[in-house]
Amino acid sequence: MVNYCGHTFTIWIFNGRTAFHIGRQGLYYRYIAIAVVWIDMILGLFIVYALNKLLKLIDTNEIFSDRTLNIMNRIQKLTLTIAVVTIGLMPFFFTIGQLDDAPGLVLFGAGIVFIPFSIYSRCCVKRNTQ
Repeated sequence: MVNYCGHTFTIWIFNGRTAFHIGRQGLYYRYIAIAVVWIDMILGLFIVYALNKLLKLIDTNEIFSDRTLNIMNRIQKLTLTIAVVTIGLMPFFFTIGQLDDAPGLVLFGAGIVFIPFSIYSRCCVKRNTQ
C-alpha cells in the first residue's frame, strides 16, 4: 500500500496532477525539484566512478599514494556540491507543506537537505583525523 501511494505521488508530481492546486509558482518549484534530483543523480554517478577508481587503487596496494588523496579530495568536493545543490529542494517542500498545511513535510524536506551536509562533515572529520 505504501509503495502504491509513493508511486502515485511520484506520477502526480511528474505529470502535473496533484491532490491540491499549486498554481504557476508551484510549477516552477516542481521543475526546480526535478532538476535538483537529476543533478544529484549525475553527481552521485561521478562519486561512484571515483570510488571505483579508489577501490582499484586499494586492490593494487597503492592506497597511500598521491592519486588516492586526489580521489578523496574529488569525492569531498562532489559531496559538498551535492549538499549545496540539494538546498534547491526546500522551496518545493515548503510550498507543498504550506498548501497541504503539513509542517512535518517541511521538516522532512529539511532532513533530506541536511543528509549530504552530514556526509560532507563526516568526510572532513575523517580526513583531518588521519
